[in-house]
Amino acid sequence: MATESKKIQFIVILSALFVVATSVAITLWVMTPATKTSDALHQNITFTDAALTCEKRISDDFNRDIVKLHIDSHSSHFDETHFRYKLFYHLDLREKKKIMPHYVNCFVRASSGDVSEMIVLQRVEEDGSLVPKRRFDSIKWPK
Repeated sequence: MATESKKIQFIVILSALFVVATSVAITLWVMTPATKTSDALHQNITFTDAALTCEKRISDDFNRDIVKLHIDSHSSHFDETHFRYKLFYHLDLREKKKIMPHYVNCFVRASSGDVSEMIVLQRVEEDGSLVPKRRFDSIKWPK
C-alpha cells in the first residue's frame, strides 16, 4: 500500500512539472517575436529623445557660433499623420561680431530617432522677414 501511494505521489509531481514546463515553453514561444529587435517594430522615441537629437545636430552644425538655443515648447509636437516629432527652436548665432536671430525647424522620425529634415531660417533685420539659410535633408544627394 505504501508503494502505491508513492507511485501516485510521483505521478502527481511529474504531472505538475510537465504542466509548468509546458507553460514556460509556450510563454517563451509566444513572447520571442516581441523581444526581437527589428526595424519593422515600433521603437519608443520620446519627445525628450527627439529634442536631444535635434540639439546635438544643431550643436554639431553651428558649433562655436551658438549664443543661445531655446526650444519653442508651445509649438513643438508629435505629428501623428507623419509619425514624427516636429521641434521648433529659437537660435541666436554670432555672425561677424553681431548676434543674429534664427529659427530652426527640426523633424525627427519616431520610428528610428533620426533627423529626417532640418530647416534653418534667418530673420532679416530690415523688414523682419525670414530667409532660408540652410536646409538639411536626411537624404545625401550626390554633388
